[in-house]
Amino acid sequence: MERIDFQRGSYFVVKDPLALKYYRLGPEHYRVLELLDGTRSLEEVRERLLEQFPYVRPSLGELQLVVIDLHAKGLVYSGRPGQGHVLLERRRETRRKQIMSVAANILSLRLPGGDPEATLERLYPWVRWLYRPAWVALQLVIITAAYCSWGRNSKRSGRSCPNSSSFSGGPI
Repeated sequence: MERIDFQRGSYFVVKDPLALKYYRLGPEHYRVLELLDGTRSLEEVRERLLEQFPYVRPSLGELQLVVIDLHAKGLVYSGRPGQGHVLLERRRETRRKQIMSVAANILSLRLPGGDPEATLERLYPWVRWLYRPAWVALQLVIITAAYCSWGRNSKRSGRSCPNSSSFSGGPI
């Protein structure tokens, strides 16, 4: 937990060490989190909150919503039966979202691997000649000649290329 000042207000940053996530809580929500120790009822939490923050007058329903929010974030848990199922479902949903985000952005996939230095050192003698100045100059001459030839013959080659109607059997 760390207290920070951000945009004209003080907040508490709480880290979930298992999920490696950070949550920013207002002072009132952080105090509710501190008061939820498993021995106090919701009414007692409300009374203690009123002592420290007299300008905050939450109803029991509003306080329950704060507790539900903290539970959804994984910052508090309950000892009641059936919580294992809820936590398992939350883990499955988190895992599904991770898989979908990787599938959506395949370039962000991080695979464990070794150091490629040994492979590159073995390949270098075989491809070293491709990077010599004479070979690079020859490649540039060949590419330039190909572009010049294409530019000079583009009208003729354009007439001999099939158009879209010849593929579909008629005009599009």
